[in-house]
Amino acid sequence: MDGISLFASVKEIASALEQGRIDKIRQTERDEIIITAYAKGENSSLLINASANDNRAQLTQLKKEAPQDAPMFCMLLRKRISGGRFISFEQEKLDRVLKIGIEARDSFGDDAMLYLYCEFMGKHSNIILVDDGGKIVDAIKRVGLGMSSVRPVMPGLDYSPPPAQDKQNPFEASEADFARALMGQASYKSALSSKFYGISPSVAGEIVLLAGGDAAPLEDGGANGLAEGLAGFFSKLYTSAGAYIVLDGDGRPRSALPFEPVDGRCIKVGSMGAALDMLYSEREKSDWIKRHGASVRKVLQNNIERCEKKLSLYSDALNAGLDMERNRLFGELLTANLHSVRQGDKIARAENYYLDPPQKVDIPIDPLLSPSENAQRYYKKYQKQKAARDMAAVMEKEARAELDYLEGQLDNLGKCTAEAELSELI
Repeated sequence: MDGISLFASVKEIASALEQGRIDKIRQTERDEIIITAYAKGENSSLLINASANDNRAQLTQLKKEAPQDAPMFCMLLRKRISGGRFISFEQEKLDRVLKIGIEARDSFGDDAMLYLYCEFMGKHSNIILVDDGGKIVDAIKRVGLGMSSVRPVMPGLDYSPPPAQDKQNPFEASEADFARALMGQASYKSALSSKFYGISPSVAGEIVLLAGGDAAPLEDGGANGLAEGLAGFFSKLYTSAGAYIVLDGDGRPRSALPFEPVDGRCIKVGSMGAALDMLYSEREKSDWIKRHGASVRKVLQNNIERCEKKLSLYSDALNAGLDMERNRLFGELLTANLHSVRQGDKIARAENYYLDPPQKVDIPIDPLLSPSENAQRYYKKYQKQKAARDMAAVMEKEARAELDYLEGQLDNLGKCTAEAELSELI
């Protein structure tokens, strides 16, 4: 979440929750808490996420499950701020830090101010509870000296804000300020992002286009013309409400903005909170499908490989017909020529009367067995192979049907777009 999106979200949060009494606190994810408060005649929920990729603060309508055993930070918040009242929501200089003032009671029952600092800075995002004396009570992510010697975050240490940047607040910048920042720069988008708080490079590109500029600098006073457009854009944005869901090429939510993008591939919604709910619910569904879909895909592929191995074995049994018929023929020929076969011979020479004209054939025999026992030995081999082939034919049909089903499910898996669809495959 960049500073502009946070600004739009904080306006909605403050409007809904200032003076609200904190009723419920849940930690729904490792780096996420939801605080429900009663304000202006209704309950509203504030979601604060400090993960690396989904960090944000917003009003939410999402119903999210929380673990039965609350984590330590959640228990601490319940102890320190439950029953307290939201007093203020401050975003300094359009930076990505939200300071929430909470009036609560200390262990002696006296009024005490606590501050919840919500920092949205990628992998360094955090939620830090600080007392009225500026001491850290605890954080959702503790940062020891071994992790950072510059800015440790541990209970009992003084809270220090993130390092200050040499930037301006675009809401307080004049047309001349924008002109000075842009003049002589190789890229207006990069200049806007690097010289003003709260503007990510991707959002800076949209703003430059909306203000009448281009990604590359214009000649002959282009910076002055763009500066006028930027001053007007931020003046309008400061008081505007609502939000837009930006769609990707497939029509899926890609990002949320407090202004309409240039290309128009977007959906207008009533609030930033609603836009973020839509964006992240879709993202969570997609992540859930990817995460669980990977395990389902592995199970399907393992079963497909198992079916293919079985089909290979059944194919060997089905292709044993020539050897099977030879064993039947040798058994029959030995039976018809028992009088001419002697025990102790290794080869029995018999006439194959199935050929036209009949021909002599050499039949390997066991010298330790009688001619009759050798004939029975060939018959038993034939019967065993015939039974195996008949069984293989049945099993091959079943395995082929199972393989067709599994391959169909694997194809369906690639088309899943919702949890319910994936659940049907599991």
